[in-house]
Amino acid sequence: MLYKPILIKNIFLLSIFIFSFELSIGQFTYAYGSYSGNGSNTSLTGIGFSPDAIMIKSEGAYEAIFSTGDMPSGYSKRMATSATALVTNQIVSLDSDGFTVGDQDETNKDGETYHWMAFKSEGDIHIGTYSGNSHGGQNISTPGFNPEMTWICGDEAHITADMIICLSSNADDCDYLNSGTKNTNKIHRDGSGFDTDGVSNQSPDRGSTNYYYMCFNNGASSNLKAGGWNNGGSVDNKHITGPGFEPDFVFVTTYVDGAGAPMFRPGSLSGDASFSFTAQAVMSNGIQSFSSSGFKIGTRNRVQDPWNAHDYAAMNGGINPTLALPVDLSEFEVDLEDDKKVRIEWTTKSEVNNQNFAIERSTDGENFEVIEDIEGAGNSFEEINYMTYDLNPPKGIVYYRIRQTDFDGKNETFSTKVVFIGEGKPISWSYLESEKNPKILLQGNLEQNYTIQLYSIHGSIVFNKNYLVVENNTSSINFDLPQNLKKGIYLIKIDSEFYQSSGKIIIK
Repeated sequence: MLYKPILIKNIFLLSIFIFSFELSIGQFTYAYGSYSGNGSNTSLTGIGFSPDAIMIKSEGAYEAIFSTGDMPSGYSKRMATSATALVTNQIVSLDSDGFTVGDQDETNKDGETYHWMAFKSEGDIHIGTYSGNSHGGQNISTPGFNPEMTWICGDEAHITADMIICLSSNADDCDYLNSGTKNTNKIHRDGSGFDTDGVSNQSPDRGSTNYYYMCFNNGASSNLKAGGWNNGGSVDNKHITGPGFEPDFVFVTTYVDGAGAPMFRPGSLSGDASFSFTAQAVMSNGIQSFSSSGFKIGTRNRVQDPWNAHDYAAMNGGINPTLALPVDLSEFEVDLEDDKKVRIEWTTKSEVNNQNFAIERSTDGENFEVIEDIEGAGNSFEEINYMTYDLNPPKGIVYYRIRQTDFDGKNETFSTKVVFIGEGKPISWSYLESEKNPKILLQGNLEQNYTIQLYSIHGSIVFNKNYLVVENNTSSINFDLPQNLKKGIYLIKIDSEFYQSSGKIIIK
């Protein structure tokens, strides 16, 4: 039997109505924004339309990820790793009003900030696919316009499948996003799309490879401008006014081998900050800010290489909705009280469309059963603290986790916590902290075979040792712990036929 959950803090629940909408200025539909990762497969909604392509970049040292609706279900492309095939569990799906991310660090590390862009294939944006022609060359005319900017990648682990971006301002050159290496005469614009080069074996036209592309047009929408400048040997902060409008996305490349990977800045970034597509954290002194007529750049060589030309693409007109994870869980704790009942506590910073929490329990860490369902707050943007008890837990190692379910049936499972429930004679133990030789001291009337185990906070065993008491009237035992244990919190379990105890120690 479980206690009824206790709401520790009185809060005001805000009932909200969420309207889905689609904003298209002319025929140029895209959205951008940011979210905070939680480490579990999660759907993000509220962008206002059903996307046909998604790009995600972390503020940390992880490379950008790209996915289109033409890719096999559940697959994405790393945008800056040379010769890599499609990957799974990054962008899991493109949904009716958003997208779902997996549990990998590139798109959903717990606590990491991510920036995303979503594109719809209509009007002046066309997203499609084609099959390679064994470098025989072919015309891709389905866009129906002369593209200002084209993104192409393939599904094979080969250099011709690497991600490239081509701009109209330098029509015969494309740029590899992993290094900035120039790729000349690989595609050519025409009035209705582009042609793949039928001569070079480096063109995106390799046989047995499926290619995925996204073309942008500066047509009726007038929301895209490609252009360039030449530093002329002078490297100083510059204001690029060629776009003639305030952009919410800028891409800059130099097409010079060795100058570094191209850079971009989405409208969701603030301050002096911009990205590379590679596994690098957010950088300063690149694309520094947007202005009413264009953008400002610093002196980083990726945007200002002396004596060499630079090209850019600037876009505006995107929507910037606020996406939220269904539940932002900030704390989850499980503790044994009075050696017989387990207190389960968790805190949410916000809840969106949250129907309920299921408290799940397991004795092996794999097979879980629901022991209680607790009603969620629906929609809330205040911190809420929850608490309940498991009054009749089984003996031994017990695992607990929380599974959250939305009103539409979608759910996510949060991290697992573990406790040990035992009983026995009054024997005490203590942790002797020592940088060179940490120990566990066991004291009392010791007459049996004792086992000491250390568990990580995720439930895996990191230390296991048996000790047989062979002398009568033994009153203390020292157990040496490994010297190479990582710093952190561990659960300790001491076990014998008639004695069980557990607790936590901190390795500093």
